[in-house]
Formats: sequence, C-alpha cells, structure tokens
Amino acid sequence: MKEKIKIFIFNSFIFYVIIIIILTIVNMLNFISEIELNNNDENNSKIIVLEDRVNKLENSACKSLLKEMINTYNETSYDGIVKLSEFYNVYWNGTSILQFYNQIEEKCNINNEEMKNIDLHRESLNSVLYIENLVGKHMFQYEINLIDNYMHEIGEANTINMQYQLSKASELKIIENILDYIGGYDD
Repeated sequence: MKEKIKIFIFNSFIFYVIIIIILTIVNMLNFISEIELNNNDENNSKIIVLEDRVNKLENSACKSLLKEMINTYNETSYDGIVKLSEFYNVYWNGTSILQFYNQIEEKCNINNEEMKNIDLHRESLNSVLYIENLVGKHMFQYEINLIDNYMHEIGEANTINMQYQLSKASELKIIENILDYIGGYDD
C-alpha cells in the first residue's frame, strides 16, 4: 500500500512537471515580440506645421523646450514593425512628452491653472495611457497561463495602432496648445 502511494505521488509529480514544461513551451511560442505601429497622415502633416510654427518663434527657453518636445515626438514615432524591447527601451530610458510637463510651467511661463485650462494635464495623460496599456498587455507574457487565442481574435478588436495614433495626436495637441497660448500662430 505504501509503495502504491509512493508511486502515485511520484507519477503525479512527473505529470505536474511535464504539464509545466508543456505550458512553458506553449507560452514561449505565443510570445509577441513585435507590433506594427503606423502613424496616420493627419499626425504626419500636423507635426510639419507645428515644427514650422516653432521655428518662427523668437529664441527663448520655451522655443527650445518645444523643439525638444518635437524631437521627442519624432524619436517615438514609428511606421512599421517595431520590436517591443526597442519600444519599451525608448519610453523607459529615453524621453517622453510627459517628462516635459513640469518644464512647461517654468520655461513657457504657463502656470498650473492655465495648464489645466488649455488641457495640458489631460493630453499629457492621454499620451502615456497607450504605453501603460501596451505594457500591461505584453510585459508579463512570461507568466504561465492558458490563452484562448481563437476567441481573442474573434471577440477582441486589435486597437493597438489606433491607441498609438491617439497617443501621438495627444502629444501634438500638447505642443499646439502651448503654441496657441504663447502666441506662436501660423502666418
């Protein structure tokens, strides 16, 4: 009897280890390491207009800040297949529009109340929510779980690129709102 219990426990352990190994392999095969991101024509043309408006400003700390924001926008703009590791590295180790939020008050003489009035706080959050969503969706892929890919494909719309475009539009809106506030109008 004791021998049967030992054999049962041993076999159960072996079965458990095999299941874990199989789930790990299946999970590794389902890793998503690349995503396709494309900016839309509206955002592409708007950044050109905003660059022109910033270039027409007189030299100042605000103009330098706006140029940095435009450079950051361009550095974080993608058109095609992007490795998630590269994408995360740019946003975590590089700069993002949100990092400029506190500098806007100082360099562009826009107080916190005015920043709220021109919607900078909302647009700043909109610009990073996409990244947080993407991180939540893909960062913990190493966790062992059973995923029903078939039902996900049917029932869940792939909104990654749409969210990306909205995030980039929010970044542009921040720059545009600052330019409108400080009087950097297009001729």
